Amino acid sequence: MKAGRYEVDGYVYSAAEEPKIMITGKWNKSLSCQPCDQEGDPLPGTELKEIWRVAPAPQGDKYQYTQFAHKINSFDTAPKKLLASDSRLRPDRYALEKGDMSKSGAEKSSLETLPELKELCRADVLHLSRGVMPPMCSTQNPRNLRLSYLCHSQWCTQLDNDINPTRSR
Repeated sequence: MKAGRYEVDGYVYSAAEEPKIMITGKWNKSLSCQPCDQEGDPLPGTELKEIWRVAPAPQGDKYQYTQFAHKINSFDTAPKKLLASDSRLRPDRYALEKGDMSKSGAEKSSLETLPELKELCRADVLHLSRGVMPPMCSTQNPRNLRLSYLCHSQWCTQLDNDINPTRSR
């Protein structure tokens, strides 16, 4: 069997590890099955039977997602208790789901900068724990922002809250 970009081919095996059912199709369209012999060739007199077909995307859907894809990616249908790492908690994903592209971009940029700032914060804590003033860089470039001794503790606390928010519903 040939394998193309979207093609899926495989077998269902018996306990004796012999092929019993051939499965073929395209993961983005449909899957079909057919009984097969020990070599994996279709049995004579049998036909392919469609066992799955992708649901049509809703009219006007920007990303061509099916209703199922929308449901599993939606924050609104998520379980009440989500892991902190669940991407549905990301504000950029939520804005994207609601169709607000500019807010989504701004939120994504903000989320990507926070871990970098937190790492700078950790470096400053290391300097301070050794009794050394942290190096200061220009505040004109936010990526090189260093924290002053006076606001260090408050800033790290704020970063912790921003990076690990406790989200209530």
